Amino acid sequence: MKILHVLNNSAAVALNKEKQEVIAVGQGISFGKKEGDTLDENKIDKVFERVGHKKKLQVIY
Repeated sequence: MKILHVLNNSAAVALNKEKQEVIAVGQGISFGKKEGDTLDENKIDKVFERVGHKKKLQVIY
């Protein structure tokens, strides 16, 4: 996943393989990263994506 915006050391807004914006959460996944870097998929605990056109998020794994 490519980072679009670092939220904190453990969360980032990123693009998934389908080019959708998601929020990825995991211990230290964003530490030392910046926009354009890739996330280590092994460190990701949860991924949230938007459902439909509403601003509701759903855990996808």
